[in-house]
Amino acid sequence: MYYRCILNNYEYLSTIFDIYGINYYLRILRDNLTEYDPEDLISIPKRISKNETIRSQKLYNYFIFKLKSDD
Repeated sequence: MYYRCILNNYEYLSTIFDIYGINYYLRILRDNLTEYDPEDLISIPKRISKNETIRSQKLYNYFIFKLKSDD
């Protein structure tokens, strides 16, 4: 729901903030997976873009809004 709200208001929000999504937990532990995508082990913020598409299993569970500087 939050991700959809961000994308629906991306034009306005992106004028004020740099927006990032991040996952802070290991999905392999939660889902008891024997095979996993190495991306599931990384907790690095990824900048969200307007045309980004993400599978529902990979949606972010935290969002970071960094105020843009006046430079």
